[in-house]
Amino acid sequence: MLFQIDRGFHAQWGDLELSVRMEMSQWIVRVRSKANHRTLYTAYRCSLSAAQQSAADFAVFHVWGFDGRFTGSQLSSQLNWKRTL
Repeated sequence: MLFQIDRGFHAQWGDLELSVRMEMSQWIVRVRSKANHRTLYTAYRCSLSAAQQSAADFAVFHVWGFDGRFTGSQLSSQLNWKRTL
């Protein structure tokens, strides 16, 4: 019998939904628009922290461009990442 343990986390920031999920030994990053659920960004990272920061980096750039008020790292640490069931 084969069991797959689904590991993932999600957070919301402004009009964006950020999610990271473990699949096949790598983390898949997705950032979606809350309004229309369109995927705006997808990436693959080797660790949970790198995946969360990648999602936050994109979110900061998407909202503020190069005029970001803070970094993706700062945002990632402030977000309330909830475990995906």
